[in-house]
Formats: sequence, structure tokens, C-alpha cells
Amino acid sequence: MSLFDILRGFVCPDTQKLLFRIKELECNYGELAKQLNYAEVRAVMLAKAMVGNLTVPLASGFTKPENAKTYYPFMDVVLDKYASSIADAEYLSFPKQQWVNLLTPIQRIVKETLGEWTTNISDCDDFALVMNSYVAVSFIKGGFSKQGAFLTLWSKTHAYNGFVDSTEVIWVYEPQNNKIVGKLTDTKAPYDTEKVWVPGLKSSLFP
Repeated sequence: MSLFDILRGFVCPDTQKLLFRIKELECNYGELAKQLNYAEVRAVMLAKAMVGNLTVPLASGFTKPENAKTYYPFMDVVLDKYASSIADAEYLSFPKQQWVNLLTPIQRIVKETLGEWTTNISDCDDFALVMNSYVAVSFIKGGFSKQGAFLTLWSKTHAYNGFVDSTEVIWVYEPQNNKIVGKLTDTKAPYDTEKVWVPGLKSSLFP
């Protein structure tokens, strides 16, 4: 018998309700942490599975190395406002239009792969994670030594992506329709971001 079960027998009904609510919140928090970890592992697995077999537009064909700037997410004060998971110390950022040029053909492939939105099988988190994996493969196969600063974001009700331009502005990107929603700090529900994942899928991870 747990301490929680023992204490439950000595308290009034209202306190019991409070204890149950605390227990429920603890379970929900634990489940949220598991989901975030699962999303990270899943995206890496997707990229590993795809890198040898999938044809995607190469990042080198749409982004110009001379326009690339190194982005240091651990030094970005904007990310301090969110629950962030950052994999690597350095990423590459590019002018906004170069990101658009790259993401547009990749999103088309993602859309063809997943089809229309379907609950639990092709919903928002699937679009965000697959888009993230495709972009990762694009940089790996494009010969870059670092990943592009492409992110996965979560609000309470939605999952989507983002990217960092060469002025270090983080733009919210909807992978279901290839739209730039707005700046991370300005977007409203359902893009009222709470969590940010900056992934790290290095070329050295792949044979």
C-alpha cells in the first residue's frame, strides 16, 4: 500500500478530492514528459529510416551557404519564455525567403505522404514530426555539417513547426498548409506556443 493510500484514510472528503486532483495532475505531467520524449525519439527514428531511401529536395539547392548564419539556441533569450528541449549547440539559419523556397517542395511531399488530416494517424503532430524529419534529411543529404534551425512547437491544442531566419526571428510555420503564421512571440491560439523542440539530427548518426 502506498503512502498516498494510507493518508487517504485519515482525511476528510474535500481533502481526499484535493489529493486525487494532485495525483491526477502528477500523472498528466508525467504523461506530457513521456509524450515529448516520445516525439523526439520518433522524429530521429523517422529520419534514420528515411535517409537512405527517401528522395527529398536537397537543402543545398535552396539555401545558399554564403547566406547561412550560425544560430545558438542556448543564447536565445526568446526561448527562455518556453519549455524548451535543445539538442545541439549550433544550427544554421537562413533568410526567410530561402526557408520558404526549401519548405514549399518538402511540404508538398509531406502532404502527399500523409494525405488529409485524420485523427490519431495523420493529425497535427504527425505533420509536424514528419516535416521535421524530412527537413533533417534534406540537410543531411545536402551535405551540410549542421542542421537547419527548424523546430517543432506545441501549444495546448496543436503541434506545428517553426524556423529561425538569419536575423534570429523565429517564425511559426504550419506544415499542413505551408503557411507562415507569424512570429513566435506574436501568434495567438491555436499557435500560442508553450513548448519548443530544437532537434539535433547529425550526419554522423546515419550510415
